[in-house]
Amino acid sequence: MGEMEPVDARVEQQVVELRKQGVRKVSELKRHLAQFVTAELFKGASPPPVSRRRYYPSEKDLRNIMAKVKDQARHRIDQVNLEHVTSLYKKRKKRLYLLQGLFEEWRAATPEDKFHLRLRTEDASFLFCHQTLWQMRLLRMYGADVCVFDAAYRTIRYPLPLCFLCVRTNVCYSVVGVMVLQEETTEAIKEGLEVFKCWNADWRPASFMVDCNAAEIRAVESVFEGTKALFSDFHREKAWDEWIQKEHRVADKEDALAKLKAIATSLTTQQYEEAVKALMASHTWEQNPAFQSWFSDTWLSKAKRWVSAFKEETLNIAIITNHETEHQNKLFKHKYLEDYRDRTLSEMLDIVTHMYIPELRRTYTEANVRSYRQYDSSVPPFLWDRPTDVIQHITSCMDSSLSEGHVVKLGDGVFRVKSETQEDQSYELAFGSYDSLPSCQCDDWRRYKLPCKHFCAVFQKVPGWMWQQLSLKYREHPLLNLDATCCSMTPDSVDEWGMEVVSESVTCKDTQVTSDCDSPPRKRVSKSYLRKKCVNLTKQLMDRIYTTESQDTLEELSETLGRLVKGLTSVCGSEDGMLHLEAKRVRVSSCTD
Repeated sequence: MGEMEPVDARVEQQVVELRKQGVRKVSELKRHLAQFVTAELFKGASPPPVSRRRYYPSEKDLRNIMAKVKDQARHRIDQVNLEHVTSLYKKRKKRLYLLQGLFEEWRAATPEDKFHLRLRTEDASFLFCHQTLWQMRLLRMYGADVCVFDAAYRTIRYPLPLCFLCVRTNVCYSVVGVMVLQEETTEAIKEGLEVFKCWNADWRPASFMVDCNAAEIRAVESVFEGTKALFSDFHREKAWDEWIQKEHRVADKEDALAKLKAIATSLTTQQYEEAVKALMASHTWEQNPAFQSWFSDTWLSKAKRWVSAFKEETLNIAIITNHETEHQNKLFKHKYLEDYRDRTLSEMLDIVTHMYIPELRRTYTEANVRSYRQYDSSVPPFLWDRPTDVIQHITSCMDSSLSEGHVVKLGDGVFRVKSETQEDQSYELAFGSYDSLPSCQCDDWRRYKLPCKHFCAVFQKVPGWMWQQLSLKYREHPLLNLDATCCSMTPDSVDEWGMEVVSESVTCKDTQVTSDCDSPPRKRVSKSYLRKKCVNLTKQLMDRIYTTESQDTLEELSETLGRLVKGLTSVCGSEDGMLHLEAKRVRVSSCTD
C-alpha cells in the first residue's frame, strides 16, 4: 500500500532545499512537493497516487526532516567545506555553501568593495570582515563622533559572533561594516577593528557605543587611542529589564526601572546625585541586597559610560543616545535576519551582503529622497531640505508665546531669554564659533542639541540673528542636512546608487540660506501631493461658498466651476464613460519594523 516505505531521497532533498529557501509551513511544503513530483520526478508520465508515502510524505515526516535540517544548521559553519575549498571551487560545485568560493566571487564582482577572510587554522582563528564603498562613505560622513558596535548574533541567536559596525545617519541607523568572529574575545574584536581601521585611514571616532561587555570596551579603547566606550541605551535598558523581570528579584519592577532611567537621563551632576539618592531611599533598594549589589557593582561604578550628565557635548551623542532610542531598538532587533538564522555561515553572509545591506542602502536613499520636497509657508526657508525629525522638532519649538521683551542681547552671538512659564527664570544661549557648537542652558538643548524655543525666539524676534548665524560646524553637520548625493536624481548618481532613472531630474539646492526672503528653485512635486493640495483648497472653497451672500459672485463662481469640471473631465482617465480611479497604494515606512 506504500504506507511503510521510506521517503524518497530526492523528495527529502527537495524538502531540505525548500527549507533553506525559507519555506516553513507544512501546508506550503506539501504544495511544493506535489508540484515537484508531477513536474520533475514523473514528468511526462502518470504520477503515483497520493497514498504513496515515498513521494507524498506525511506531516510528521516533513516536520522530522525540517527538524533535522535545523539541528544540522545550528552547528554547521562550513568547516568541512572550507578544508576542501580549493578542489571543490575549481569544480564549481555547491557554490552557495563554499565561503571561499563566495569570497572570490564577491571580490571579482565588486572590486571596489573591501573583503577580508582568514580561515581557521591551528595557529589562527576565523575572521571575516566586509565593507562596501557605500558603507565607507557613510562612515566618513557620520562616524567621526560616535560609532556603534552591535553584536547581532545575540539578538538573532546565530552560533558564530556576527557583529555590525553602525552609525546614526541623518534619517535612520545603518550598518557600515560586517564582522564575523570565531569567538567574541578582546583579541578577536581588536583584529576585526584593526581591519576596518586600515580600510578607513581617517577614521577616528570620539566615542564608541558598545554593550556592557568588558571585551568590547577593552578592544575599542585599545584600537582607537583617546576613544571612549559608552554603553548603548538599547542594550543597557534591555539588560536592566532582563535582570529586574526575573522572579523573586524586585518587588516593584516598574518603580525600580523608572528610578534607574531617571539616573540615566540626568542632564547635570546635580540631577544625577538627586536621582541616585531617590533610588537608595526607595523601599525596593532598602529591602533587596541583591539589587543593591547588582546595580552598584555592574552599573553605578561605570556611571560615566551611560549617564547623560557625564557624556561629552557632541551633537551625535545627544541624538543617538536620547533622541532616537526607538530607531536603535529597530536596528538592533535585526528582524530582517530572523528568518535566516538557521542558515550556514556561507548562506548567512550571502544574505547579509546581497540582501540585508542593499536593503539598508535603499532605505537610506529613499528616506533622503522622500524628505526632499516642497514645503508650505508655515515652514521657514532655513528648514527646507533637512531631515524630517529636525524639522518637526524645531517647528514645534517655534510655537511659543515668547516676545521681544523676553530676549536680551548680552554680546556678539550671546543672548539671555526669559522662561516662558517662570518669570524669575532665564536661560543664556550662544550661537557658537568656528570651533565650538552653539549652546543653551535649558534641558531641551542639553537633551537633543537642536534649536530650542529660546533659540527660535531669537530667530523670530531679533533681526540679523537667524539659522545662518549659528556655528558653521553645527549648520553643516551631516545629521542636520539631507544627503545631496541621494537627492541628485541625475543619471550619473542613479547609476552610482543603483536606482531607477526618473523622467524629471531634481538637484538638491544649497541649504545655506542668506535671507528669509530667498526663494529656492521650483521643485517637481508628486501627483499625490498636488491632489491633496487641490482637495484642501476645494474644502476651503466650500466653506466660503456657504458664507457668501452675493448673488452675482455665486453666479460667476458657478460658471467658473462648470468650466473647471468640463476641463478636468476631458483629461481624466475613463473606461466606458466611467471615471477610472487610480488604485491606492499601501505605503510602508522605511524606518519601521
